[in-house]
Amino acid sequence: MSSNDALGQITAILSAAGGNPLDTLLPLVHADLRRLARAQRRQMEPGETLSTTALVNEAYLKLRRADYPNLANRAHFFSLAARAMRQILIDHARSRLAEQNAWCMERELRDKPMDDARISPG
Repeated sequence: MSSNDALGQITAILSAAGGNPLDTLLPLVHADLRRLARAQRRQMEPGETLSTTALVNEAYLKLRRADYPNLANRAHFFSLAARAMRQILIDHARSRLAEQNAWCMERELRDKPMDDARISPG
């Protein structure tokens, strides 16, 4: 299938009235979404643990739940997909940071002497 045929199919799917076009659209744009996910991951810190495949899948689920009935065109769809991927990466990084901070605080409390617990004569 040529790129013009694919673009024509994408445009037709997006402009068709009815249910959510994502189920029909995903097989046509999966490779593009993977490229977009790799680009989004490159902008994050090197220790990012969310894989490209997981990011594409999470973005699909996020877009599916949002149920955008009025996707204007291909650029609109990819703009929404990129935004969803950025939000997922940021949420993932925040949760990893929160886990790390909780672990450090727990270790500090465990290793710290109980000086703070004593009541000083005042």
